[in-house]
Amino acid sequence: MVFNNLTSKAVLIYDEWIKDADPRLDGYLLMSSPFPQTLIISAYIYFVTNLGPKFMKDRKPFDLRQIMFFYNFGVVALSVYLSYEFLMSGWATGYTFRCDIVDYSRSAMALRMVRVCWLYYFSKFIELLDTIFFVLRKKNAQVTFLHVFHHSIMPWTWWFGVKFAAGGLGTFHGMLNSMVHVIMYSYYGLCTLGPAFHKHLWWKKYLTTIQLVQFILVTMHIGQIYLMDDYGPRSFVFSGRPMEPRLVGPGPYRATRLWNETVELFRNGMPLRKHRFHFKSYDCCFTASEAVEWLHKLLRCNQNFSPEVTRAQTAQLLKKFLKNHVIEDIKGRWGKDDFEDNGKLYRFPPFSPLKPYPKRSPYRKEIVKFPNWDVEKITFQDHVPVKPITLNSEMWFKRHSIAIGEVPTCKLIHRRQLTETNVEDIWKSRTLSYLQKTLGLDSLNDILDTKLVNPKDIIQNVYSVNKQGTVILEDKSKEVPHWVLSAMKCLANWPRCPDMKQPTYSGFERDVFRTIADYYAHMKEPLLTFQFFDVFVSVLGILQEKKLATEALQICCLLLPPANRRKLQLLMTLMAKIQSNKDLPPLSDTLGTRAMMVQTFSHCILCSKDEVDLDELLAAKLVSFMMDNYHEILNVPSALKTAAEEYIAHLQRVQVKYPDSDTDAILPVPSFGHQISTDEFEHQKTNCHQGPLANLLEEITMNMEMSIKEKKKKLKQFQKSYPDVYKERFPTPESEAVLFPEKSKQKPLLMWAFKRPFQPFQRTRSLRM
Repeated sequence: MVFNNLTSKAVLIYDEWIKDADPRLDGYLLMSSPFPQTLIISAYIYFVTNLGPKFMKDRKPFDLRQIMFFYNFGVVALSVYLSYEFLMSGWATGYTFRCDIVDYSRSAMALRMVRVCWLYYFSKFIELLDTIFFVLRKKNAQVTFLHVFHHSIMPWTWWFGVKFAAGGLGTFHGMLNSMVHVIMYSYYGLCTLGPAFHKHLWWKKYLTTIQLVQFILVTMHIGQIYLMDDYGPRSFVFSGRPMEPRLVGPGPYRATRLWNETVELFRNGMPLRKHRFHFKSYDCCFTASEAVEWLHKLLRCNQNFSPEVTRAQTAQLLKKFLKNHVIEDIKGRWGKDDFEDNGKLYRFPPFSPLKPYPKRSPYRKEIVKFPNWDVEKITFQDHVPVKPITLNSEMWFKRHSIAIGEVPTCKLIHRRQLTETNVEDIWKSRTLSYLQKTLGLDSLNDILDTKLVNPKDIIQNVYSVNKQGTVILEDKSKEVPHWVLSAMKCLANWPRCPDMKQPTYSGFERDVFRTIADYYAHMKEPLLTFQFFDVFVSVLGILQEKKLATEALQICCLLLPPANRRKLQLLMTLMAKIQSNKDLPPLSDTLGTRAMMVQTFSHCILCSKDEVDLDELLAAKLVSFMMDNYHEILNVPSALKTAAEEYIAHLQRVQVKYPDSDTDAILPVPSFGHQISTDEFEHQKTNCHQGPLANLLEEITMNMEMSIKEKKKKLKQFQKSYPDVYKERFPTPESEAVLFPEKSKQKPLLMWAFKRPFQPFQRTRSLRM
C-alpha cells in the first residue's frame, strides 16, 4: 500500500514537471522521456565494466584501425557542422556571450537552434563508441572511472537541457565543446594511420591544455550569473508611461491614434540588449524574430486588436514600422519593407516616430439636422387650398378630453403627400442622427462626409429585400455573376449541392474557394467602400459592447450601395456556413478554415484608399466580429425604420394649429431612449404621471362652482380613464359617498302596509253539491 502511494505521487510529480517541457521537441528521437536514454546509458556502463571485459578475456584484441579512422574523422566532420550551426543559430548572429535567454518561439532562427541542440545531444551517444573500442581492443587501462563517468553523464544531463532550454546561455558549452572535439578527434584519426604519422603529432601535448581552457571558459561563462544584479533582458524605456494597453474608442483619426498607441507600446516594452553580429557587438538592439515574437503577444492581448492576429500579420506590421522609420537596422538603414522573421538586428531611432494629427477636419462641417417642414416651404405637385375648420371648446371637449373650462379656438391644417425628396431627406437625417447617437459622438463631420451619403441607397436597402432580407437589385448588371453564385452554393451546401452535376476530384473544394476569392479580390473597391472606411474603423472602438456595436454596424451597412450590401450579405452567409460545415475538408494545410477565410476576405471587405498602416489588423478584427454576428448586423434596424415611418406618417396627417402660434403643432424631434424593464416602467408611470392626474382629480372634487351632476359626470369619466388614480383617492364607496351627501327622505306610511301579506291562491271546494 505504501509503495503504491509513493508510486502514484512520483507519477503525479513527473507529470507536473514534464508539462514545462519545450513542445518544439515533440517528435524528436529519445526526447519523449528520460527513461529510454537511461536504459541505453545503463547498458553502456554494464558492457564496458563487466560484460565487455568478460567477453574479451579469452579472445585476441580486434583490429579496428580502419573502422576507427572513418569513425574519428566522421566525428570531426560532425563537430565542424555543429560548431557552424551553433555560431549561425545565435552565437555569431546576435548572442552577447553574457546572459542570453532562450528563444522559445517558432521562428526560423529559434528552430535552427533547437535542431543543433538535439543533434549535439545525439552525438554524445555516438561518442560512446570510444569506450567500446577500448574494450574490444583490450585497452582496459584507458577505461577509467573519469572516462566512463564523463561519457555517461554528458548525454543524461544534456537531455534535460535540450528538453527544457534549447538555446540561450547553456549552449555556449556545446559550441565550445564541438570546437575542441574537432581538434581531439583529428588527433585520434591521425593516430590510426600508423607510426609514420606520429612525427606530425607534435601538438599532442597541448590537447590537455585545450581541454582545461575549455573547462575554465565554460565555468567562467556560466558563473557570471552570480555576478549579475538582474538576470534577463532589460527594457530601455523611452518615456515614463508604463506599458499598459488602453482601449482606443470611436472618433476621428482612430487609425492614427491606434498607430501611435502601438508604436509607443512597442518602444516602451520591447526588450533591448547587446547582440553580436559577424563577430561585432551592438548595444540596445534586438533581432527580427524577437520583435515578431514580442509584438505578436502584445497584439493578441490588446483589446484593440483580435486574438486571431497571426505571426505573418505581425511581421507585415513590422515591415511598415521599418518603412516609416519606427525601427531601423543596426547600420541606420530604413525606408524599405525588406523585414523578415530572422536573426537580423534592428534598433529604435533616437527621435519619436509618432504621426501628427491633422489640424483641420478632412470634411467640411455640416451639422445633421432634421428638416423644418413648414407649410409655406413645402411644395406639392397639386396644391389645393383647404379652408380651415374652426372648433369651439364644446366640440373639442366631446371629441378629445375631459378638459375643464374653455379651450381656445384652433385650426386643422391638412397636409398633402410629401415629395420624394422630402422623404429621402427624412431618411437621411434620421439615419445619420441614429448613427451619431450610437457611436456617442458630438458630430459625424470628422469621420464622414455626409454629402456622400445617398438616401436612395438607404431606402432601397430597407424596402427592396426578399424574404431572407437580401437586397434585390434594380440594375441587374451589378448582380453577382451566376458562376460565382453557383460556386458559393457549392461550398455552402457541401457535399450536398443540388447544382453540382459534374464529378469532383481531390482538392475540388479548394479550387472553388479560390474562384470565389479571386472574384472578390479583383473588385475596384472594397465592399464597405473607401468613403466609409473611417466610419467602420470608429465602430471597432465599441466592439467590446456587442449590442451597441451590432446596432452601429446595422446603420453603417444601410449606407452602402445596394450592390455592395448584397455582395456583403452573400459573402457573410457563405463564410458563416463554411465555418459551421464539419463535412467540408480543410481549405488550407497551414491555417484553420476560419483564419483562412478572415485572411482571404478581410482586404476585400475593408481597406483604405490611401495606405493605412493598421488596415490589415483592423479589417481582420471587423470581419471576425461580422462573421459571428452577420445575421443581426445585416438586418434592417427596426427602431430606425419605425421612427422614420412614424415621422413621415405624422407629417402627412392633419395638424393642429392654435391662435398666436408661429409654427404648426408638429411632433418634436424624438429623443433617443433605451429599453427599460416592466418594473421600471411601472415605477416611472406611478411617479411621473399619477401626480398631475391626482392634482387634476383633486381640483374636480374641490370645485364648488361645478354642479353635482356635472361633477359626477366628470368623476365617472375620470374613473373610466384612470382607475388606479381614482381608486387611490376613493378606495371605498363610503369615501366617495362623503363627497355627495344624500338628503334623508321619510316615506309616508301607507295603508296597504298594515294589511295581511298576500296569501297564495288555494283551491276551495265548490258550494255546489
